[in-house]
Amino acid sequence: MKKYIVLSTNWNPDYLYYLPLTVWAWRKFGWDPIVFIEGISNGANSELINRTIDRAILYPEFYGGLKPHNEYRSDTITQISRLYGACVVDGYLMTGDIDMLPLSDYWKFNEEEITVWGHDLTGYGHYPICYIGMPSDKWVEVMNLNTTDYNSLIKRDLDSLPQAKDPDFYKYWFSDQDLITQRLKPFKKTLINRGQLPNGFARGRVDRGSWSLEHEEFIDCHMLRDMYKLSDTGRGNFAKTMRLLERVWPNENFDWFKEYTTEFQKLANNG
Repeated sequence: MKKYIVLSTNWNPDYLYYLPLTVWAWRKFGWDPIVFIEGISNGANSELINRTIDRAILYPEFYGGLKPHNEYRSDTITQISRLYGACVVDGYLMTGDIDMLPLSDYWKFNEEEITVWGHDLTGYGHYPICYIGMPSDKWVEVMNLNTTDYNSLIKRDLDSLPQAKDPDFYKYWFSDQDLITQRLKPFKKTLINRGQLPNGFARGRVDRGSWSLEHEEFIDCHMLRDMYKLSDTGRGNFAKTMRLLERVWPNENFDWFKEYTTEFQKLANNG
């Protein structure tokens, strides 16, 4: 069974920037990316979006074109879209984050089951969007995907979530996890605990909240902010990220990523 990682971003450069690197890394570990993008159709710096997509070297598994809904924030639409990947492909689908970089082939699963990784990281509250996996037929059942029109399904489900319109960040920001946690409750699941470091961060995660390369194992990376905002890519958060990439993939040539970062900065500034 083909396996897909379902990602999303909007046109906000602070998230869009990560697209090519995250897509590249998932492919290294045998996952085909599906990426939903909100902003393609509203004219938001289309050159920046198009060039970023080009740099990601996206295959036909890529699907974009999330429709804006005036009553919902762009980021809310973008986040929840990851639950609708089964509208566009059949196979095994797992949800991830655009700014969460895989660093190893950590995700093992039974392709016929629902698997949730890292439930312990939420204090056993939410099922975290990083990471939930199941075959497409299970996604159809869990999310009641009675059409392949994911835009209409997104609107349907957001309308059922009062918190999606709430001005309080800590209420609207977790609308996607609220929904999938609710939908998964009746279903049998395999829960795989991640474990936490003494500082409270996830085991094996290089996290921007406590950046360090001193890990016994590398699983994923919650990437640093503002990597593209320095004209000198040898300094700051970009340089820190490059040291991580070269540690995990010592035989790779990352000149393409340096060139992309320089190009992205110019286009973002022009937008």
